[in-house]
Amino acid sequence: MVDEDIQTRDIGLSSILAYGKLDPEYVAILHPLSYLIKKPNFNILKPFVDKYRLVNALVFSSQEFSQTSKLTGFPVLIAVYKRDEVGTRYEDIQKWKFRTLEGGEFSLYQYDYISNYVHKIQKSTRKRF
Repeated sequence: MVDEDIQTRDIGLSSILAYGKLDPEYVAILHPLSYLIKKPNFNILKPFVDKYRLVNALVFSSQEFSQTSKLTGFPVLIAVYKRDEVGTRYEDIQKWKFRTLEGGEFSLYQYDYISNYVHKIQKSTRKRF
């Protein structure tokens, strides 16, 4: 039986929520970068990010691990979180300067997204032809 507070469709997201329930002072974890930069994933982590602040992070390709992601790699984050009353807001993630294994850095604020210009149409407002 899975604790309802940590149950998600993704075992990785559930694991992060479980770490938060353990309430350590620091959490060091490897997880896909998409857990933080995709707002729906970030929202699932709300119980965790409300209590923990991202204090250090390094991005690298999943292809660094042999025998994984043979065709297409994805960005993985080595992240350190510290228990903090303020926590981490999505705006903090957008402003965060992510360092890469290759020595570069980037911030989500550097990029422009189509979603800033085209908004999803609500199902109830779609016209049928």
